[in-house]
Amino acid sequence: MVDYACPADAVAELRRQGKVVFDYLSLAKVHRKRHFASDVQSIGIEDKPDPQFPGSVRVNAANPKWSELLVQVIVPQIKKLGFNEIFLDDLDALKKRKIEKYGVALIHDIRRANPEL
Repeated sequence: MVDYACPADAVAELRRQGKVVFDYLSLAKVHRKRHFASDVQSIGIEDKPDPQFPGSVRVNAANPKWSELLVQVIVPQIKKLGFNEIFLDDLDALKKRKIEKYGVALIHDIRRANPEL
């Protein structure tokens, strides 16, 4: 598993070596250094800073705009970089916030749009 910031040529080299390459994606928060952090802010789905992870903000997973951003922008960019799979993290964080049903819905939305993942 590598981060989305891994260059496409490095991902391609790992795949040439026969490795299955996973990208990491949180369903509950976004680090401000992520390329899509400004999108999260501009569409108004930031919740509040995550005290456990400085530089990260919680995302309002209940907002349909988060699903749209994931399915229409973020996941396609991950696929374009050549990742085989995506490791979806932080469903437990959504459970602690009592909104895990939205995390489950996000997983379904991503899977429905990307059955090959």
